[in-house]
Amino acid sequence: MAALWQAVSLGARLRRPLADGLTDEVRTACCDHRVKRWVLHLTDDQIASVAYVFWLHKTTGSALEANRFARDTGVTHRPAPARRTAIPARTPLLRRPPSAVSADPHA
Repeated sequence: MAALWQAVSLGARLRRPLADGLTDEVRTACCDHRVKRWVLHLTDDQIASVAYVFWLHKTTGSALEANRFARDTGVTHRPAPARRTAIPARTPLLRRPPSAVSADPHA
């Protein structure tokens, strides 16, 4: 839930905006202490946003929430692969200077 609260606090600063109504749902969520789980009533779009938030959280440290969410709901966020571009021929490549180890040891 901490990851969702953080995402709600970031709001518009996220690259992908949260689904409509998710902010209100997170703010009004209640904890069922019998099963030690937070209760949220989400639409399909909101579930996709939660998966995105847990994916972001997973990339910065903890995969626990993303794994549990995927196991419980079957929903995961899979970002589109980044486009790879070739390095233009005119781009200079950096070269390493010869190291002291490769110098003649008898010199």
